[in-house]
Amino acid sequence: MKDVTKNITRLHIAAWCHGIVLVLSVILVAYISIDTFRGWRISSDMEYLSFQLFVCTVFILDFFVELWISRDRGKFLVNNLLFLLVSIPYINILYAMNIPVSHDVFYYLRFMPLLRGAYVLLQSVGYMSNIRIVNIFRTYIALMGLTLYFGALMFFWREHAVNPGVLTFRDSMYFCASQMTTLGCDIFPVTGSGRLISSVLSILGMAMFPLFTVYLVSLVIRFFKREQKAREEATETLPKENQPVS
Repeated sequence: MKDVTKNITRLHIAAWCHGIVLVLSVILVAYISIDTFRGWRISSDMEYLSFQLFVCTVFILDFFVELWISRDRGKFLVNNLLFLLVSIPYINILYAMNIPVSHDVFYYLRFMPLLRGAYVLLQSVGYMSNIRIVNIFRTYIALMGLTLYFGALMFFWREHAVNPGVLTFRDSMYFCASQMTTLGCDIFPVTGSGRLISSVLSILGMAMFPLFTVYLVSLVIRFFKREQKAREEATETLPKENQPVS
């Protein structure tokens, strides 16, 4: 009974921690998006720096809380060490130490804490169904959506001022979606960062899209299995119905 109570308590604590991480991640994405769309230099904005420090602190606390409630702490530490590293407030450390870093580097560093929030989101999406292939499919859909949006933000940030083909964020979304689907696009990156983002999105797209085929094949197989099972059950009951009444 005590073990059951402890397990329920662990689940409740983990759920609350994940909820807080998701909410803070959404707000952080909003900050970054506003900076991208309006050109605000949030890297020099103390309000943003204070908020990112708060978010990173909460993420680090969340990591150690989950480590504390984990059954196998050594395994948890090994599997989740990356999320502790990305939760470190590097921007605040660089700013406090007066280390000269370009605004572009500051911009990319903002995305690091979001890896923690993205991981929690993918975990939550993956728990929505008892069917494993459905969970995997939903997780990949969420992963593709996050990759597309963040890639479009970074591409827009680097290209919109110098690329005549990227006038709006819609153009950036169109380009990134075309790269992920490997269909090609009439927009061409002109900066080094844009070319790198284009290559990464193409590689991720080729790695992710085969899952759609796997999911569709799984649906077809499950459909035919249900049909076969229904026919077998109908065949088994048919002789009983045709037996003469004594």
